Amino acid sequence: MQTESQAASDQSPEVSQTVGYLFRHETGEMVAILTGVFKIVNHTRAAACHFRKSLQLAEIKSEQAFLAKRLQACEEKVSSL
Repeated sequence: MQTESQAASDQSPEVSQTVGYLFRHETGEMVAILTGVFKIVNHTRAAACHFRKSLQLAEIKSEQAFLAKRLQACEEKVSSL
């Protein structure tokens, strides 16, 4: 039986990149939603950071466009505060 760390080391680079992308994307979404609820500037910056990293990892044009819009919205929100 493999441990979790052994299973993670057996992953291909493509799987690791996809997992990293999905983690960043979903974390950005979650932080953006919580920011809207609690109106906390630092969380908006954190969401922008996650969207920026996801954008770097995204390979699909439609996903890149979506993430670029989300990143722009976060950056505009931060600059208006």
